[in-house]
Amino acid sequence: MAHHEKNTAHTEILVGHISRLTAENQAQKNHQLRDRRDLEARLDETERFVTILQHDLRLGPLQAVFEHVWKLQPYSSLRHAYSTPGSGVLSSGVLCVNTPGYRMELVADVCRPAPGSVQALHLGLKMRIHPGEHDGLLPWPFAHRIRLVLVNQFDDAESRRFELDTSTAHHARDCLKKPAENAPNPMFGYSQVIPIPLLENEKKGFLVHNCVVVKLIVFTAD
Repeated sequence: MAHHEKNTAHTEILVGHISRLTAENQAQKNHQLRDRRDLEARLDETERFVTILQHDLRLGPLQAVFEHVWKLQPYSSLRHAYSTPGSGVLSSGVLCVNTPGYRMELVADVCRPAPGSVQALHLGLKMRIHPGEHDGLLPWPFAHRIRLVLVNQFDDAESRRFELDTSTAHHARDCLKKPAENAPNPMFGYSQVIPIPLLENEKKGFLVHNCVVVKLIVFTAD
């Protein structure tokens, strides 16, 4: 009899222990279910946020290489610019390199020789970075490789190419920094791209039908 009572008590202890384990297991499952639902809700919220952000920013596919062709046409406008006192530059207008992206401007000017020099006038091609509404999303300083091309319209092999590795252009640090809110950075680029007499010799292929072609290439994947 005593042995039977002992077995009964032991069984009750085991049943109680199993009941507690079952309850703890169910509580853990309920907790995991709540965590999973919370995670799914956070993922849904993140997805909605990304959708809203893409809509607000009007994100386009990021291009590994950005290219822009600038036609200085009619060329006579450039000739007029550098021959008119107080003038001397032409602008491409502000370009957006990817969306969202850096805002850049191409500038054509004429480098005049020092007084008394016999050196010819030269065409200069320069760039400057303008402030943009998405500058806070972009890495600074600007560190993408840039290529400027003065296109030879007769023979591309004769085109003049100038490449700038901005990641090592420490001398241009002020030009490549994040611009102030209301002012573009200083210009950077090349002052002597081609002598003006050579440029204006229409047999050479740089000036065709009163048009000079410049190409800006930014290697945005670098």
